[in-house]
Amino acid sequence: MRHFFFFFFLINFLSGCTRNKGDDKSNTTPDSNKSPSIVAMEDFKFFFKKFKEDSFFQTQRVDKPLILLIVDEENIEKTSELVNYVSFNQKDWDGKIVLKFENISKDTVNVILGLEDTGVHIEHLFVNRSNKWYLYQIGNFSD
Repeated sequence: MRHFFFFFFLINFLSGCTRNKGDDKSNTTPDSNKSPSIVAMEDFKFFFKKFKEDSFFQTQRVDKPLILLIVDEENIEKTSELVNYVSFNQKDWDGKIVLKFENISKDTVNVILGLEDTGVHIEHLFVNRSNKWYLYQIGNFSD
């Protein structure tokens, strides 16, 4: 019987030592009240650097199918295609790449790729969904 009371006492003691973090209301700060399911929005500069350099990562972050716009003076052609790779690397282009970044809104960024001294003007529209950036649309506005 003594063993039973000792075992019962030990179980109660141990279960009292394993408190949930949420049970301690006296030691809360504004940051400690955040839900673990809240994830910060991915930083676009960090995302774009990885998107540019890592082809496997890029395949995961391109909408399938990708919306393609071809715009000329007379009309706009809109298609959807499966795109495997989008290059922002200098070695893949016949001219010096110039990149411009336009923040359309907090969850939309337009990256404009141009080639110096040419009429190349390609816009890449990135959107943020569930705190991750994705390439949503490419528009070719070249001359």
